[in-house]
Amino acid sequence: MKDTFQITLDKGAFVSEVVPGSAADEGGLQAGDVIVAVDGEDIDKATDVRDQILDHEPGDTVEIDIVRQGEEQTLEVTLGRRGDT
Repeated sequence: MKDTFQITLDKGAFVSEVVPGSAADEGGLQAGDVIVAVDGEDIDKATDVRDQILDHEPGDTVEIDIVRQGEEQTLEVTLGRRGDT
């Protein structure tokens, strides 16, 4: 999978799928992205993303730093209700 998406990072949270219409989709996340930080907090593994998101409320906007095809980007994502797709 790492080769398919040209991923050279050893840490971060790999995005394998984005549900159409979800907050992630509306915020610009794509399958193959690697989340490396949420609101400036480094992400080493997928559970780190969950922990950072749980520190916020639905409707909050968070900055998500990603690596997409070797390029770093920052996305602003407005969180949806928990459990929503």
